[in-house]
Amino acid sequence: MSFVKISRVFTFVFCLSWVALYTIVIGVKEAGWKIDLIIKPIPVVIYATYIILHLVRSGKSHTPLLVLLALTLQIAADEFLALDEEWEPAFIIGLAFFLVGHIVNALAFSFSPKKGIPIPKLHPCRLLPFIVVGIAAFVVIAFVGDSLSTVEWIAIPVYILAIATAGWRASARIGYTHDTRFSQRVRLLGYLLYISSDIILAVDKFSVKIECKWLRTLLVFSTYYTANALITISFPNQSVVAATPQNVQIELPSAPYPTPVHAYPVYLEGASSLKEMF
Repeated sequence: MSFVKISRVFTFVFCLSWVALYTIVIGVKEAGWKIDLIIKPIPVVIYATYIILHLVRSGKSHTPLLVLLALTLQIAADEFLALDEEWEPAFIIGLAFFLVGHIVNALAFSFSPKKGIPIPKLHPCRLLPFIVVGIAAFVVIAFVGDSLSTVEWIAIPVYILAIATAGWRASARIGYTHDTRFSQRVRLLGYLLYISSDIILAVDKFSVKIECKWLRTLLVFSTYYTANALITISFPNQSVVAATPQNVQIELPSAPYPTPVHAYPVYLEGASSLKEMF
């Protein structure tokens, strides 16, 4: 098994194990905000370490560098949200860090893996489902349950727009020939889980309270930690197509019988030339 596969399996198994541990410590035992402050960001630190190892092995690439920045912002966001019950402004500050993180991820998913490779297409129609889900979530948050403050009326729609944009850019890479199929799928699944986690958290905080703390912890953090794990293990994401040179000279094979040189194509120029060959 290759290093990439081993690191992916370890990261995902660690994620599932941590969800169980976190649910027991915070949800069942109710260890308190001080313990939460220490243990909450640990999985995200592990994910960031995975990205760093990937960068060391494969070299500089725009997408993982930006995802690493987004993970760093999430660590700060997690620390502030752990203080939510102790300090009222902590929620909005944490939300701001997450918001910037989603903007960074949206940019990351809009870049090509390497310089000189075409960027993914926009696919604007793929934004529509994310906008519809975002509007529905905001209606539930704003009009069911407690009323929002003025700051929350502004911050929450902006946040929804940011995470919807990041989800859209993840979906826009489906079918992108310079990503592996595995990377495309797990990245999109990761962002769908991320959106699910935030919807559960927001509905619980502003609308319909989930009274069972361990169940709330399990629902929010199983989706949140798994989402980040999937986004993380989508790297390395460069496909064989992306690594193939555009112009490769082919050495003519030696044949036992004389063969006209013009019968062989001298250069491969992208996929269209390959189709012409066959």
